[in-house]
Amino acid sequence: MSGNISRQSLVHPKDKQPKDKQSNIVYAIQCNDSGCDDLYIGETKQTLVKRMYQHRRASTGCGDSAVYSHLDSTNHSFDNKDVKILDRESRWFERGVKEAIYVKREAAYDTTWQGPIVQR
Repeated sequence: MSGNISRQSLVHPKDKQPKDKQSNIVYAIQCNDSGCDDLYIGETKQTLVKRMYQHRRASTGCGDSAVYSHLDSTNHSFDNKDVKILDRESRWFERGVKEAIYVKREAAYDTTWQGPIVQR
């Protein structure tokens, strides 16, 4: 071995995980329809891709998500590539608190706040 081995050749930082494979996140979904400024903020322990799939499907049990209800009633859409990850948190309670903070922050910009969908 050469005495000129650089630190860079020995250290390989972990590759960044693709957005759709990330879990334990707080995220924001923006409606894609022109003229619609609705924004949904949510949290999930699951991967982002799995949660977005669920948002696009009718529930088989405990009610449809606010995102699904919006998409279904308006025929609007959203693109997974446009979903923003706002924060990461592995602990359930703390993730819920972070979600609430982001919702409150967004709602402060909108005096017609109705619920999980922020209508601007």
